[in-house]
Amino acid sequence: FSGCTKLKYNSDPDGIGSYLGNEDNPYIILVTMSSASFTEYTLPSTTKFIEYAAFSRCSSLKSVVIPDSVVRIGSSAFSNNSELEYVKIGKGVKEIGDKAFGTCIALTTVEIAEGSALETIGKEAFSTTNITWFNMPSGVVSIGAQAFWNCKNLLSITIPATVTSIGSEAFAICEKLLEVYDLGSRNITAGDTGNGS
Repeated sequence: FSGCTKLKYNSDPDGIGSYLGNEDNPYIILVTMSSASFTEYTLPSTTKFIEYAAFSRCSSLKSVVIPDSVVRIGSSAFSNNSELEYVKIGKGVKEIGDKAFGTCIALTTVEIAEGSALETIGKEAFSTTNITWFNMPSGVVSIGAQAFWNCKNLLSITIPATVTSIGSEAFAICEKLLEVYDLGSRNITAGDTGNGS
């Protein structure tokens, strides 16, 4: 952002998040978290973007609330956070980046707001997590390769009719996956090549 004189770095009110913003909105982009000691975090209600690996050093984080204002969760934003258990994703999020929550081995609950604008779930976005269900919103278009790979406790999944692309091994090694509700015309069932255990 060299030469962008209207933008500057700011800390959140708790002094643990580093944001890039302007005079009107100091919290546009969450760049990184500077502390590993907190267990819960709610992003400011005016944040638009969560950058690559923003929470990579948050080894104690157990729950996070992403407000409706956020439109993109960057790649690897929360990946490898071994204590993260609960995520609430606001309705404004359109894209969940590659490996955004990958290998969050304690993650059991992902709550997505009603009326979600979500369109894209990136590669390995929720791979190797402990989720048992995922409320995939109507409007999702693309599910990336290995998006739910190795989610060994995932029991059922509903794929909305809006989905036009499912990447390879999107649901591979989901050993407990018994029910796939396909609301389109793809006739996908648990156990199809690359999408079952």
